[in-house]
Amino acid sequence: MLRIIAHAALLIGALALGACGFADSRAPVPEFMRMKEAEQPPPEAPPDVKRVVREQIDVVFLATSYPREVHVAPPHREVRGPGWTACVRAQLTSATGTSLGAQTYIVTINGGKVVDRRRADADDICGTETYEPILGIRHDKVPGKTCRSAGNDHRLPFLLPPRAVSRRT
Repeated sequence: MLRIIAHAALLIGALALGACGFADSRAPVPEFMRMKEAEQPPPEAPPDVKRVVREQIDVVFLATSYPREVHVAPPHREVRGPGWTACVRAQLTSATGTSLGAQTYIVTINGGKVVDRRRADADDICGTETYEPILGIRHDKVPGKTCRSAGNDHRLPFLLPPRAVSRRT
């Protein structure tokens, strides 16, 4: 008798465990017994790359590289996850003050924030992209050009847009 009860318990346990594999969303069971498919989050709208890069320029480039003539390409969906990627190109200066020329980076944008950046390789699509300039990026100084008067730093007029130039005395 004990033997029959043990076999029945094992058979019921095996059936219960075996049924778990059939309860997915495509299982041949009634609809109410199927597992619901995981809902995909809605796709993120394309970011305004110009605005994001302008607001987070220090995340994309080192502040000591004094990025100039910054240009961005249109965003593309990130192939390895959520978010967007875009190519960013700028004239940079090395730590010694010599020009590095135009350097291109690929930035990953997720939720309106730059979450990653890396130098573009020859295999990347940045060489074939169409770039648009970003206006309004200002720097307080450029290597070798400072303007100090009575201990106060003054922005040089050629670094600001014409309407923002102010003279301090």
